[in-house]
Amino acid sequence: MGNPVGGKNLLLSGTPIFFETEKSRADLEKQLLSGKLMIRELSVEGRLQDARTIRFYLKNQLRRNISGTLELTVPLKGSRPKHFSVPFAELRPGIIETVVLRLDNDIAPTSPPIEGIAKTATSSGKFSVPVELIVCPYIAERPKIDGDISEWMKHPALTLETIDFLSPPDAVSHGMWTGNADLSIKAWLGWDSEYFYFAARVSDDIHVRKEGNVFAGDCLQIAFDTRNDALARGYGRDDFEFGFALGKENKPLYSRTWPLPPAVPETILFSARRGNGVTDYEIAIPFKLLKPLGPVEGKVFGFNFVALDADLSASTDYWMGYTYGICGGKDPSVFKKFILGR
Repeated sequence: MGNPVGGKNLLLSGTPIFFETEKSRADLEKQLLSGKLMIRELSVEGRLQDARTIRFYLKNQLRRNISGTLELTVPLKGSRPKHFSVPFAELRPGIIETVVLRLDNDIAPTSPPIEGIAKTATSSGKFSVPVELIVCPYIAERPKIDGDISEWMKHPALTLETIDFLSPPDAVSHGMWTGNADLSIKAWLGWDSEYFYFAARVSDDIHVRKEGNVFAGDCLQIAFDTRNDALARGYGRDDFEFGFALGKENKPLYSRTWPLPPAVPETILFSARRGNGVTDYEIAIPFKLLKPLGPVEGKVFGFNFVALDADLSASTDYWMGYTYGICGGKDPSVFKKFILGR
């Protein structure tokens, strides 16, 4: 998807020039030297806002306004896929603008992305919308936040116990991580009309406890992209990150680490227990602290969690997380997508 670039001066608005070819390097060089330089006319990012809403983020790469349509076929729950033609008009250069598609039925939470085509008067190009959703189940009987996670065992768990979830990549070769007993996680999520719940069992044979600072020893971090609208690295105003630890004398330590400045919201319920090589965490965060994410069935949000291990030094040696994006650089755009369900 592109337009010929005319004139001697070229002003790019952020998206790199790209080339696709199966030619050899020598043939590609000839092609580039004899061809015309093109730039991508329009970039499209799609995100689910809830079970019946897709929000598209459009960026015009040209130096003039453009109009067109987004053509896509959406798989719907309990019915046949339906085709949609979503118009957009007079997109201004270099500015991200949004277009919303509202559906009459819930989207089918399938793993393959929805494939679409963006069409303008002069070109067309493909885009995709990720729709792989993990259900965050409704909890009918409110759990007691006491560090006893036995009541969570009846719910589906997310298990992290292989090097696929481990960072940095050389933690194994340097002998820092030696297996599941060294560091692994089994986690549960849930929600009700007042709280978002997170429980985890972190296997860690050497548990480092320190006073005061959550991140001075072993700890757990969770983070939210509340609108599921992150398109790049860095947290936004409506993203949240929290840290939790079990300090000396079994003192629970926690803090909201984003947005800044750090704070300790007194309305969070948190308890943790340590024994037999595992640390159990149980957390309840009021939805009032997670606005605009609210207790509404069908709401989609980005979420991530990570356990940090400080076996060998006074700082974190390595960590295990569901995805990248908390430790090693904040990037909520790569968080897994969850939906508040029953």
